[in-house]
Amino acid sequence: MIDEIHIKEMTMINYLNVFYNWKLQHTGMDMEHYDAIGETPKGKKCVMEMKFRSSHYMDMMLEKKKYDWLMEIPDVLKFYLVHDTTGTYIFWLDSLNFNSIIEMNCPETTFWGDDKKQKEIYLLPIQWASIQIIKK
Repeated sequence: MIDEIHIKEMTMINYLNVFYNWKLQHTGMDMEHYDAIGETPKGKKCVMEMKFRSSHYMDMMLEKKKYDWLMEIPDVLKFYLVHDTTGTYIFWLDSLNFNSIIEMNCPETTFWGDDKKQKEIYLLPIQWASIQIIKK
């Protein structure tokens, strides 16, 4: 399963680089807290965390712990990409202000087992996405 996710990440990076002029490199093979590092189309240094969902939701979920890790990285813009059945949504995390933390019973990990645990999350309304690439 992890190999499939890495293929999706690398495919998405290639897509953004070729069609949208990002300059990203995959970091997903390492134990970084993000999946890509590089530059935005405007040449700004950035990191990007990616999630691939098999269902569409009007509010995208981001673990508070992942958000906190990303926000600790100095001197780069932070992005969160969600790709689902309707398209690709990229959130510029530096520009968002969250009002509340929600506790939700979530899978413990993406890769192993069906165990669940309480996690603190933020919900990102779809309209907060800075970039929306909608499937037609």
